Order: sequence, then C-alpha cells, then structure tokens
Amino acid sequence: MKDARADFFRTNLKVLLLCAALVLAGCAPVISTENAEDLAWLKTYPIAAKKSWGDTAWQHNNDGKFFVSGFVQNLDGTISGFAYEWDVRNENGTKYDWLSMDGQYFPGTPITCLAVSPDEKRIALGTLVGPVILWDVNASNSAEDVYYLEGHTEAVKAVAWSPDGKLIASGGYDNTVRVWNVSQEVHSGVEPLQETLRLDTNYKVQSISFAPEGEILIFGTEGGVAAIDLATNEVILDVSGKPLAQLGHSLTWSPDKTTMAAGSFDGKVFFFTFEEGRFSQNVDLIEVSKSGSILALDYSPDATMLVLAYPNMIHVWDLETAKTIKRFSAGEDLFFSSVSWSPDGRYIAVTYSDGTLRIIGIE
Repeated sequence: MKDARADFFRTNLKVLLLCAALVLAGCAPVISTENAEDLAWLKTYPIAAKKSWGDTAWQHNNDGKFFVSGFVQNLDGTISGFAYEWDVRNENGTKYDWLSMDGQYFPGTPITCLAVSPDEKRIALGTLVGPVILWDVNASNSAEDVYYLEGHTEAVKAVAWSPDGKLIASGGYDNTVRVWNVSQEVHSGVEPLQETLRLDTNYKVQSISFAPEGEILIFGTEGGVAAIDLATNEVILDVSGKPLAQLGHSLTWSPDKTTMAAGSFDGKVFFFTFEEGRFSQNVDLIEVSKSGSILALDYSPDATMLVLAYPNMIHVWDLETAKTIKRFSAGEDLFFSSVSWSPDGRYIAVTYSDGTLRIIGIE
C-alpha cells in the first residue's frame, strides 16, 4: 500500500460526482432562521484559565460521559495541552496526565483533535507538533500505556478509528493522510503501531473518516473531498477544484450510515448518499448560514437534527422543516471550536475559546 504515496490528486481517474459542480452553479437553498430560539447553556465548566482550542468526543455506550481535549496559550507564550474525561452529572472532570516515552511526566502536549476507539478503551489524540498519541485510558498510568505514532511533520488536524478498531487514520497540515496499524496483529504486512499507508495531497487535511464497513477512507482538504478504497488504492471520490474546494472543512455521518455531511468554508453543507459501498452521484447542497466556515457538525442520534459550529455562531438545524430551531452567538473575539451530540440525544457538548466546556440541553 506504500505505492499510494504518489500524489493521487494528479492521477487521471474518473470523477464520480461531476453533478456537484452543477449544483454549485445554481443557487443553494437557504435554511430559514426565522423564529429560531436562543440557546441556553445547561452547564458551563472551566477547563482552561485562558483562551483555548478544544475538541470533544462522547463515549459510545456511556450516556453522559465524554472526553475533551485541546490546548491553551500560556502567559509566557508557550502552548500546553489538556485532556479530560467528563461526566455531565459531575462538576469536575478527570484530568489525564500523560507521560513522556521515558516515563517522566511533562506539561501536556498541545492537542488538536481526538477520537474514541469503538471499544472505548483507547483514545487517539492529534497534536500540534506532529505525533499522534494513542492512549489506553483503562490501564495504569505508565509510559507503557501511551504510544506515539510518528510521521506527521506538522500539526495533525483530524483523527479517526476504523469500525473494527484496528486502524487509525490521521490527516495533517503537512499535506498528508496516514493510516496506522494499531491492532496487535500484522496488518497487510505491516507490524503493529506502524504506518501502513500514506497519501500525499496538494492541500492541508482538515477532516477524515472511515466509511461504515471500514473499507473506504474519506478526507476533506482545503482543496475538496476525496475517498480511497483501501483494498485497491482506487480513488472512488474526488470532488475538488474551484468552486468545489470550499467543502472539505468538516465531516460527519448520519446515524444509519447512509449519508455523509460535509461542512464547507463558506457556510454550506453538502450531503453525499452512500449506497452499497459506494457514493452515489446525487449530492444535496444546503446553505445554512453566512457566518463563515463550518468548523464542526454532528447529527442528532435520531437523525432529525444537525448541529453546526461556526467561528462565532452555533445552529441547531431541523432537517425535516429546513429551519434553524436554536442558535447562539459567541462574544466578541471568541469562537466555538467543536460540537458533538451525546448518544442519548439529551446533550450537545461545545468547546468555547474562553476556556470553558459548555453543555446544551436538548428537550
């Protein structure tokens, strides 16, 4: 699979979604914000003393528990990171203090993104300095429980687990996508904790995800969205180039895994239908807001709503009525960096740049 290092964006492969250009050429439907209610915070937790960037991920089967991580700029100009396990029923989260490779404690590495393994035993943390940290959260706090997947030379913006928990995919500002074998078995001739695939792109990678069966890897860049069949290295989706380059900022899957939503740099959401292991040529495009880039988005567990985080605005959008039903504006010089819906549908976790973690209650 190492042969995939060649710049796949230059390969002369058939583009399956030419119709997307036709959609963009027309006028995208605009979501109504009329009568939208202002959001009220159910709970607010201080996680950093100063302005920060954070990301959240709920545990899949434990309602009310989730992980939050990120980084903060210190008064002396240095940047340090943090990682917590949180429970909405408690006022304080459990902080993780990770170790260096020689077993010594050290100030937290700046964390840019995280993902929880399907069995909830491990978390993958992308860092501002390159390595992906793999953490066994249920083991004793020792250097043997923390692994470093080294390869990225710049910040890692996105990490994702394969559905079987055997692979981690990461994408970074070094214009690469990397896949790591994190099982205890040799995978495609690659030993555990080693890089099994690398893709070079022309753009910084912003988002990444595996398809439901794990056979397809999808990623969004500043140049668009692409997908590769991991078994054959075939590019099966390439939606790139102007004006399509605006759609690769964030990705999320519907609960039934039949639709992938992609947030754009200019406030639009693209919906890709996934059928029989392939993306169809039907792409829906909705303009939700002109508030700027969609930094994060997530479906409600019943697939009736979508929450979107813009730099200074949150929208909760009703998919059936095509209306924004709730919204919240950030304060001056502040922004939202992540949103994620709890598995029971009762809460939305939000990281806010004022150093707080906030919870929205959904009735």
